[in-house]
Amino acid sequence: MASFDAQVMETQKQVAEAQAKISELTGRIETARGKLKSGEDIAIDIENATLDDVHAIPM
Repeated sequence: MASFDAQVMETQKQVAEAQAKISELTGRIETARGKLKSGEDIAIDIENATLDDVHAIPM
């Protein structure tokens, strides 16, 4: 039974981590939408961007 409890706890931890990542991305998307609606430039060279480039975009 301890093994099952450990698996449940690990799964709960993974779900919480995934939810945190989803929330962060949702926030970034909403920020970009707001900038788009206000007419701010949100352009990025997607074809040549690195992950560091993407993460450096102020949101």
